[in-house]
Amino acid sequence: MVKKSLITFFCFLFLASGVFAKTEQKNVILFIADGTGPTIMHLLMQYAKLAPNSPFKDRTSTLEKLINEGKLSLVYNDTAFSVVTDSAAAATQFATGHRTFPEAVGVDKDSNAVNSVLITAKEQGRATGVLTDTYVLDATPAGFFGHAKNRREYTILSKNLLEVKPDIVMGGGFNHFVSKNNLASGALTNILPKVPYASEITPKNQDDKTFENLLKSGYAIVFDEKSLNKTKANKIMGLFAAEGYPFNIDGLKNAPDLTTMTKKAVETLSKNKKGFFLMVEAGEVDWAAHTNDGATTLREMLEADQTLTYLKNWVDTHPNTLLIITADHDTGGFGFNYKKLTKEEKENKMDEGYVQGKYDYIAPETLDKLLEQKASFYILGQKFKALPKAKQTPQKAREIINENLALNLTLDQLGLEENQKDFSFEKSLKKASETLGLVWNTKQHTSSPLIAIFYGAPVKAPNIMHNTQIAQIIREYFNEEQ
Repeated sequence: MVKKSLITFFCFLFLASGVFAKTEQKNVILFIADGTGPTIMHLLMQYAKLAPNSPFKDRTSTLEKLINEGKLSLVYNDTAFSVVTDSAAAATQFATGHRTFPEAVGVDKDSNAVNSVLITAKEQGRATGVLTDTYVLDATPAGFFGHAKNRREYTILSKNLLEVKPDIVMGGGFNHFVSKNNLASGALTNILPKVPYASEITPKNQDDKTFENLLKSGYAIVFDEKSLNKTKANKIMGLFAAEGYPFNIDGLKNAPDLTTMTKKAVETLSKNKKGFFLMVEAGEVDWAAHTNDGATTLREMLEADQTLTYLKNWVDTHPNTLLIITADHDTGGFGFNYKKLTKEEKENKMDEGYVQGKYDYIAPETLDKLLEQKASFYILGQKFKALPKAKQTPQKAREIINENLALNLTLDQLGLEENQKDFSFEKSLKKASETLGLVWNTKQHTSSPLIAIFYGAPVKAPNIMHNTQIAQIIREYFNEEQ
């Protein structure tokens, strides 16, 4: 009798262990550094390793550690009909596993709505979230909950978001949830005192009911870092800017940074015993690269790396978590190049660069020099344009550039002439960058192959893959033993 009871007991334990294995919490965190091709990743890694004043104790970025310790794949990102992609098509392909066309969100190449890994995870009972430092209806986050033929159909995308209702939604974009009538009718009267950026609101939604539906959605709606940290809610809508975030170099004001948002999201979503799916977008890397602003791009990458440090540490203590780090496309075609110098340039450059023969090969100190820049190219351009026309002179352009880039360039080095009336401040900024050895091939996207890193929970990933396969890998991981 005792023997029979023991056999029954051990059989129960065996069966129970199988049940527990099937219900084990599983998490997927997809980190997308928008616009971050391999050369922009390399900029961060070079800064960490080579800059004389590098703040990295072991001179290794977390990104590089993840590459060394994880599984690395080379990723194609072509769409159904094009060699070059935009963020909407790339996000849709990541999220759904279906090829689509540029500007499309959550639809396949034939414009049929297709479900994302976020929606699948939600249907499985998992917690879900999207967060970004652009705006929450921007192309990348929208690819995980929206269905529209064009990424700028904000009214449709706002409805999609409030239908899917991910547990966590954070970023900028208050404008996309309010209409002109909402603002004129006083519907925002009780809300505006809580909104630090109220004076910047410019309504973009065409449906007067969207804002009403947002208020009834069950989200704890927060507008600044203090309110985000204070809330204990399990469903959070954080709208921290009227549009996208300012660049880190220009100051975030009352908005939480990417790391703060990510930490809050992970802490909240991980309460779900079935696990969670979270998409984190470092979107302003792309915006900085579109302006060919090397210093601002580097600062955005440093913020991204800080977030990756938090995520790596969290995954290391939660081995049932798959962390995927990748980009949607490359923006700008960035790099450093060596320069052939004139005799005069060589004499002036000896103390500033690394010169061998007739060439400046760019000294590591240049990497530190980038972080001396005081404001983004975007803000500097706005500052120059705000001057009275009579004061928009070559001399004033030179003054603004030298003061804010910590340089001492001549008019000639900036491509300017003494009494020039018609000139481009933007081109002068480009000339200033070139004196530091920075080069950009374009202000748009390129077809450069991308890098994907798989870290944490083991998965099978090809060495060379298409970005649609990322959705497949996520689904296979979630569905294993389900």
